[in-house]
Amino acid sequence: MHRRGGGRLKIESGVVTYETRARGAAAHYRVEGLDLAVTGGPQGALTLKGDAKVKPGDVAVTISDGSLAMNGARTLADASVRAKITVEGKEIRELIALALGPEPAIDGGVKGTLTLGGTVGHAKANGEIELMNVGCNFMREHVKETSRIHYVITRGGEARCYSAGSEVKTFRWGEFTVCPFICYDLRFPEIFRMAVRRGANLFVVIANWPLPREGHWATLLEARAIENLAYVVGVNRAGNDPKYVYFGRSRIIDPHGKVIAEAGREETVISADVEIGVVEAWRKDFPALSDIHAEYIP
Repeated sequence: MHRRGGGRLKIESGVVTYETRARGAAAHYRVEGLDLAVTGGPQGALTLKGDAKVKPGDVAVTISDGSLAMNGARTLADASVRAKITVEGKEIRELIALALGPEPAIDGGVKGTLTLGGTVGHAKANGEIELMNVGCNFMREHVKETSRIHYVITRGGEARCYSAGSEVKTFRWGEFTVCPFICYDLRFPEIFRMAVRRGANLFVVIANWPLPREGHWATLLEARAIENLAYVVGVNRAGNDPKYVYFGRSRIIDPHGKVIAEAGREETVISADVEIGVVEAWRKDFPALSDIHAEYIP
């Protein structure tokens, strides 16, 4: 058993377990099925190659062109190391959750090649890692019983397949009160007003918004942010189906109506800082919400 920098390495019955701290809690990573070949090299160096599985997540790791050289080092931790490491796995959710905690919940696979260098005690890896079919849900536990779509498109025939929701729900996420809506809901400002009266200050709108109405998507998201003095996150699909082309363009908009992050037309990930202080300061400086007439809200 070896401990360094707050981590602990244990080898038992052919299983290598590394324990470290993740968000204050103990996190255990396991290496199983380790098949490592070590042979003598020039000037006393050792050459390394092999493969293993990293758990949780069942990520395959292959080591090639590896070498370990003492070069006058006093301890193994100071020995120089280099190697080419290839990683591939179809599902990394559990591995990510162990490092980051249950939120954000990140699903998907991983593939890539890294070049390892440095010393055993302070090794560094450089290279490219590709995340495949990634999905991220940072509100999984909160959203699972919240909102259905409140409006269905009569013209598009949705009413034949879906029933409309009947209740506006909110939930706490950190310092924010979040209200989720779906697609067509964006066209109906009254339900956003209802959510604001229940404390909402961050709206999330998930949509299949088609190309012919791209301008509406951009304008309505900004309008909902401006009129409710709240952050609005619009998540739209990309690609196409047999009937429509979808333009992506997911957006994050601040309470002033300013776009602080925007995606293009391809699949991608965007991010922006959201601060509750921005909402509170703007609502205090421009208290329009206090002038709402309740009798005008359904």
